[in-house]
Amino acid sequence: MISIRARLERDRLRIKYAAGTAGRERLWAAQTDLTRSLDELPAHWQYIDQLYQLLQPLDGGVALLDVGCGIHSFARLLLLNLSYRLRAQTWNQNQPLRYIGIDFSVAALHAAQDATSDALKHVDRLFSGRISGPTPVSQQWVRGRSVETLPFADHSFDRIVANLSLSFSRSPLHALRELFRVLRPGGKLIVSAITPLADMALPYRSSLQELGVDAFSGDARLALNRMAQCCVALRVGQLHAFQEESLSAALAQVTSTPARLVRTFSGQILVALAEKPDSAG
Repeated sequence: MISIRARLERDRLRIKYAAGTAGRERLWAAQTDLTRSLDELPAHWQYIDQLYQLLQPLDGGVALLDVGCGIHSFARLLLLNLSYRLRAQTWNQNQPLRYIGIDFSVAALHAAQDATSDALKHVDRLFSGRISGPTPVSQQWVRGRSVETLPFADHSFDRIVANLSLSFSRSPLHALRELFRVLRPGGKLIVSAITPLADMALPYRSSLQELGVDAFSGDARLALNRMAQCCVALRVGQLHAFQEESLSAALAQVTSTPARLVRTFSGQILVALAEKPDSAG
């Protein structure tokens, strides 16, 4: 539990170092650039798999929105898992899942497209033509303005995953309201957010030591610098951090269904599953 004094100090720093739109975009770019480095960590893939499992069932015809798709680990895991299902003949080839990835950075959007294209090539090599028919996923890539203003009609999606987008948003509450606006009644929303004392460099450094990689060389040093940048931004209030109580309270303002929350990635990330009631308008 964060003390009152610590909370007041964090609020003071947030005012002093308030990040504008350009500042948030730089921080988001630093985070998306870390995707390849984080993909080296088993704990990161366990976290991404949790997002995938919480969205189940994912079947043909489902419309899935990936908000902040520049962190493209989820999209790649989705493609690989559904390709395995197609190979095992547990997937209806006539009804692909509709994947829509949206990001607010052109560079991050292009990186996500390239990464998913590479994942599909990997699938082709892996199965050597043993998968027939169309891909199990239809892809659409959209550049948006912000998570608070999504360019979609009401009730457009059956599933939404917002991977860390909430922590980088201008207003988390407005972002949640917008996510629920485009979610269909009966749909599922998965949001993940950074916790107050998160420092992704800790598991990354441990992984480097296990691999015998020098933390002060090449890509490792660059990744640690980016992690430090995000860590400092978190400490001075430029990013939104959540504990169970604060995230539950925010979700309670947009849905009457109690959210399910779980900590992951060594306790550094908080994941919430919220559903939109069937009766919701």
